[in-house]
Amino acid sequence: MTNLEPNTNSKPNTDEGPATSQETLVERIRRLMAERGFNQTTLAAKVGMDRTELNRTLGGKRQPRPQELSWIAQAFGISIDELLKEVDLPVALRKTRDELEELTRRVLDAEAERDRSRLELKALDSERGGERARWQQGRAELVSETARLRTECERQVAQLRRDGETRERALASALRTEQEASRKAKEDLANANLLADRNYRAAKALEAQLAGTQQQIAQERSQKVATGVLVGLAGMLLGGAMGSSQGEAEDEDEDEDS
Repeated sequence: MTNLEPNTNSKPNTDEGPATSQETLVERIRRLMAERGFNQTTLAAKVGMDRTELNRTLGGKRQPRPQELSWIAQAFGISIDELLKEVDLPVALRKTRDELEELTRRVLDAEAERDRSRLELKALDSERGGERARWQQGRAELVSETARLRTECERQVAQLRRDGETRERALASALRTEQEASRKAKEDLANANLLADRNYRAAKALEAQLAGTQQQIAQERSQKVATGVLVGLAGMLLGGAMGSSQGEAEDEDEDEDS
């Protein structure tokens, strides 16, 4: 095991000035303890180490683990780089320091990535908040439009129902009117048929009566013609007889005159 204790000829530097390039890790820790007023009990409590283990570390009897170095740096309020800067480290701790530096670099990169991710997340949250606000506004507008359309639909349905009832009453009235007109038309047709039948029978009777009258007139006319002929013949006969008598009388007068 590498001895972490300083040389007996060298003393820990308790000045406030910078550490020398030959300062060992134990000297650095003891100097920082003196600067901050820590004793081994206080530092062990802050680091979370057993005081005996811390005492063995500060006595050079054990090498601190990398995690313990990180805790000690946090207890002093400095970074691990500041704790190990220009410290004369054993070969094993130099490798550990290099590993810690690489780990620190990765941690810093991870923290930078975390910060960038936080900024992106914040931007996304802001954008999402805007999207949510727009979505809520759109939803409110959609709800309002839906309510308006529902009201308009209900109004139109009520109007259509009223119009349907009005048309139904109008159709019922028109049907009753048509049925009444059809009934009256049937009655009028029946009356017209009855009247036509009566007129037909009356015409037939009148025609028969006219035929009889015409026959009677023809008979009377025939009788009159015959009577006229007889009267004419009688007149002619009477006229001839009278002419003969008058001629004889004139002959007699002439005879007398002569």
